[in-house]
Amino acid sequence: MKQTISKISILFMVVFALTITSSCEKADLMGPLKAEALKLVAEHSDKLTSIGGKWLPMLAKINAIPDSVPGAKALKAKFAEKAAAMAGVKGLVDGAPAAIEAAIKGKDMAGLTAVVDGLKGGGPILSGIESFMGESGGQIGELEKLAAAAKAAAAGGVALDWTKKLSTGYELKGTSAGIENMLVTYLDDAKMDIDKTKWFNFDRVTFASGSSKINMAKSKDQLTNMLEIMKAYPTAEIKIGGYTDNTGSLEGNMKISQKRADAVMAALTASGVVATRMTAEGFGPKHPVCEANDTAECKAKNRRISVNVRKK
Repeated sequence: MKQTISKISILFMVVFALTITSSCEKADLMGPLKAEALKLVAEHSDKLTSIGGKWLPMLAKINAIPDSVPGAKALKAKFAEKAAAMAGVKGLVDGAPAAIEAAIKGKDMAGLTAVVDGLKGGGPILSGIESFMGESGGQIGELEKLAAAAKAAAAGGVALDWTKKLSTGYELKGTSAGIENMLVTYLDDAKMDIDKTKWFNFDRVTFASGSSKINMAKSKDQLTNMLEIMKAYPTAEIKIGGYTDNTGSLEGNMKISQKRADAVMAALTASGVVATRMTAEGFGPKHPVCEANDTAECKAKNRRISVNVRKK
């Protein structure tokens, strides 16, 4: 009887010892797994923060593009797909700390392994989203150009295909051949001296027919750009020139051209440009850019408001 009890005791001790050993081995294995899981949580959190800072501005841009622009709807669908994938990874990251602690507390090796495997799968997803964003930047830019062109065409205007951020932080928008680009390039180039014969033509400032009243609906944006250029180049001084075609009397054309030049100067002064930095003169039909003055298109080119830089 004593031998039987002894054998049972020994067996119990062996089982207990094996249990303790197994538990210790499991604890030894769970420690590194926990460390790996927490490391992945930290890495993914940082990457999600980095992605988020760029994602929202990109999303705002793509959402501002009408679905009618070719390619916009498809790109929006891809953004939605990536957003769902990113939300899935964020859910894993947010829930991981509690899941890790629960697994450790319950000595659930399988559960902790599952958490680690899930987090590992999030890495390639986030890397794929970053690659997608890098590729999409150019696509968004092209779609914005198409959208601007479509909007301009609908309004009978021109597409704005040029932008530049001024030292003040203001972003100019115009055309690559427009006054904003030409004027800023000239002001920035120290090698280009003051030239009283070098004029830059407004391309989006218009007047009511036969009047000196500015059509602000069509002209406001470019006048605002000119205001911002004058702010960014505080020592610059300009002369505003008004021109007409050869239709009508010379006297009438000289008067209307002067009034239009004065009107542009007044608009800029009202916006905040100091009047002493500007002068205005009407030249009527003098100095035509289209000398023939014989077609509607040619005459339209001669009816213009221009700017000459008198001091940089």
